[in-house]
Amino acid sequence: MSDAELLAILLRTGTKGKTALDLSRALLKQYGGLRQVLTMQVQEFCSHPGLGKAKYAFLQTVLEEIGRAHV
Repeated sequence: MSDAELLAILLRTGTKGKTALDLSRALLKQYGGLRQVLTMQVQEFCSHPGLGKAKYAFLQTVLEEIGRAHV
């Protein structure tokens, strides 16, 4: 799976006229990669249409779980 596909699964939904995959591809292109997207600050993340505090919190939870699992 590509980074865009993995991120799209985590985002779950897109916006009107953009699928989650479209949104993921745009974010990855703008920020230069998955790490940069997953570690951006909440204000930056939420400044994008379709991305709010709930999705930000979900992604941060996933990152925390990965860290605790020592993967």
